[in-house]
Amino acid sequence: MKARQWIGIIVSLSILIVIGAWRINQKRQNEGELKGASKSRTPVVEAYVAGPAKIESIIQSVVSLESPNRVTLSPRTSGNLIQLDLRVGDRVKAGQVVFRMDPTLAKNAVLEAQAQVAQAKARLAQAKIQQSPNTTSVAGQIDQQLISFNSPS
Repeated sequence: MKARQWIGIIVSLSILIVIGAWRINQKRQNEGELKGASKSRTPVVEAYVAGPAKIESIIQSVVSLESPNRVTLSPRTSGNLIQLDLRVGDRVKAGQVVFRMDPTLAKNAVLEAQAQVAQAKARLAQAKIQQSPNTTSVAGQIDQQLISFNSPS
């Protein structure tokens, strides 16, 4: 029985060796075909003439950029803008007019202030007119009190 076992082992090993040799041979043949194909085969190259061409695709996107130098503008008075000479991202030079405001509100405020000044001047003039009689009246009353105080009763 030992002989049968040895024969089975030898046959099995022989089969494995034949399969291994066949596999190695197949691998070498494939490598040789690839090397030979790359040497004998000419690569396909497409060539185009460079020049102006029409762009057939359009890309749209929303982008937000922020400048490291941000400046906030604010007028000294309130009012309505009637002209804005800039767009976002425009460069500004020193002394350049950036916007124009409607002067109506400012003119109305000046007129109102002038009216208040005129009223104050009128009240002052009236107070000066009334001060003279009051001053003489008070002085007269003081004199009368002094006389009555000094007189022997």
